[in-house]
Amino acid sequence: MADPFESLLLMFLLLDPQVTYHSSSHDPWRSNINAGFAPAAQETDTITAMTWAAQDVSKYFGLSANEQLVVGVQYTRSWSDTDHILHFPGAAPFVVARQDTDENSLGVNFGYVNGAWHATGVVGYKWGEAHLTDIVGDSGSFDTDGFFAATEIGRVFTLSGEGYTSKTPQTVTTSSVYLDPAVRIARIDSSADAYVDSGGFAYGEEEQSYWSLGASLRLFALLPRDGVVYNPFVKVSIDQLVDYKGTIDSVAAGQTFNVFQDETFGKVEAGLNVLIGDSAMLGVSGFYSGSGDSEDAGARAILQFDLFGHHRAEAAPLK
Repeated sequence: MADPFESLLLMFLLLDPQVTYHSSSHDPWRSNINAGFAPAAQETDTITAMTWAAQDVSKYFGLSANEQLVVGVQYTRSWSDTDHILHFPGAAPFVVARQDTDENSLGVNFGYVNGAWHATGVVGYKWGEAHLTDIVGDSGSFDTDGFFAATEIGRVFTLSGEGYTSKTPQTVTTSSVYLDPAVRIARIDSSADAYVDSGGFAYGEEEQSYWSLGASLRLFALLPRDGVVYNPFVKVSIDQLVDYKGTIDSVAAGQTFNVFQDETFGKVEAGLNVLIGDSAMLGVSGFYSGSGDSEDAGARAILQFDLFGHHRAEAAPLK
């Protein structure tokens, strides 16, 4: 496994790094596995670093001064430590295995702004390696991979102060407040390969796929002070999984089991961005999300530079 902190230093040598820390938990997965057994619950700590490079290509498409089109490439690296926890009736939960996962993803993204309207999208591939050690010390490694795609569209409404346009974040001169509703759709497909551990136990392939439909409402302000613009915000969102499929191949049983989870998620995030002229932005935020059987809390830090072409916050990659 690569040292995540060494890799983080390399990420910061690239463009627009975003670093996120998650602490999440998931109740025992519901399943059609017989004998009253349920797949283990999970508790996971994750560090994710994302960097992206973008180019404003508006002039190549003859767009108006009020429009902007940005295309780019984003790379993400994440490191996760997971405890798999079994719950048996009448007994205290206990850790049955520990898993370390090192995962990468590469995506192509776009951002389009037209006045107060904005749209973003990304499509990409992820791959990685995981190492699992069970309670008796047997261990094994397996590969992971998957596909992801997402797009979002929204419109900013002015509540007070200057009317919002695509140039407002950098040109605002009066303290102003805005409301930004948005809708989105995403598709996720992921899998973990089958493998045999050092004790000879065979683990089958695991697969997960779903569509996600969501909506969000972001309340934010732009507060110009001494040459910089302070951008406090709070954002609430809800996402609904559609056509969710989760399967585990059991080599011992010779069959494939289905797993299920709650499919409605809510999230709240609050933070502060600081825009420095039209060339840089830094920000921090905290978030919490959850469903009926899972929860996720964490923090994010962002550092964004304009080196290859003017790109605004609305044209950033989906997070």
